Amino acid sequence: MSLAAGLTFRVAPRFHCRTAWTERLCLNGGMVCDPAGVFPRDDWRPASADELRVLIAAEPDAELGADQIGLLTLPAHLRTRWWELAEQSDVERGTVTGFDALADAVVELFRFKRLPLPARCAATVVVSRPGQRSTRLAPTGSALSGLGFDVPAPAGRRDARAVPLAVINLGDEAAQIVVLNLRVDALERRADEGAAARAGDAERLRAFATRHPDYPLVGVRLDPGDGLWLPTPPPAFDGWTIGKHDVDTSLVLHGDRSVAASRMVSARI
Repeated sequence: MSLAAGLTFRVAPRFHCRTAWTERLCLNGGMVCDPAGVFPRDDWRPASADELRVLIAAEPDAELGADQIGLLTLPAHLRTRWWELAEQSDVERGTVTGFDALADAVVELFRFKRLPLPARCAATVVVSRPGQRSTRLAPTGSALSGLGFDVPAPAGRRDARAVPLAVINLGDEAAQIVVLNLRVDALERRADEGAAARAGDAERLRAFATRHPDYPLVGVRLDPGDGLWLPTPPPAFDGWTIGKHDVDTSLVLHGDRSVAASRMVSARI
């Protein structure tokens, strides 16, 4: 199945990223549905010239558009600071002293770069072992849940949905983020009309993947410190650690509707 026009990629305004899109973007042969969720097929290949024309914003505006995913990068000192804090803390138990200050510094940077941040933000670091087809966990238990539109809520708030704003590679090794380049309303048009109008986002995604299992997903290579700024509402996305040698460590920034913004570290090893 051919890639449809939808969300496009560009370098976020006021950021500078070196690696060419031809080296960053790859596609696969579609999705696999199982009881746990929707997962990418493991047949990644380089994007063709025609696919790159569909995926890359032709003439980026001064600011990110509603249908654009922005590539960004953290200054090296912020990523280094994470590892300094992690070495002094018990990451597996979710305790990293000084993480609040680091998260505040990331938010301050993004505000300075004039990215569209909400009034309150929260940050989550997710650590995942190599060799996994997903880095998202189900709300309960330790099963991988596959592609999704949200991120884990902070501890004690399992009923809350956290809307992701950005995902950033904190590791020393390149990471891969998997993205479905279609918005939720585009999935509705491709699913059964009556059911789509009543279904939640996860049901719409599963219906689309069931009906179009060969629709290609986009893999985005993130070098150390690189990240993606996501549109609102966000696309379905996930991590992919198959082929990695070290643990995958990602910072996810998301909107926080609570009175006090919360910070957490999720050890998913």
